[in-house]
Amino acid sequence: MYYLATFIIFYSVTSFPVYTIAARKNLMEFFTPSKIPNPDYKITKWSIGYTILLLTPIIAVTCATDNLSTVIDIVSGIFGALIVLIIPSLLVIIGRK
Repeated sequence: MYYLATFIIFYSVTSFPVYTIAARKNLMEFFTPSKIPNPDYKITKWSIGYTILLLTPIIAVTCATDNLSTVIDIVSGIFGALIVLIIPSLLVIIGRK
């Protein structure tokens, strides 16, 4: 019973790393395609830098608010807009040049 009531929180917590990795890879492909790590080298200074770049606004919002629903709304809004709208649009614009 409690699992159904907290499903959104479980979903947000478990999908957060997946969204971060997907957004990091898309940003790296867009801004620095030559710096994407090979499968042999998983962690590079570039991947750490992009991860910190993505997590900075989310951590700032988390520290600035006491309401958990506000944090979830902003985090889902950032990753949703980044993954669904901004990055595909930029890739289309670059592809048409």
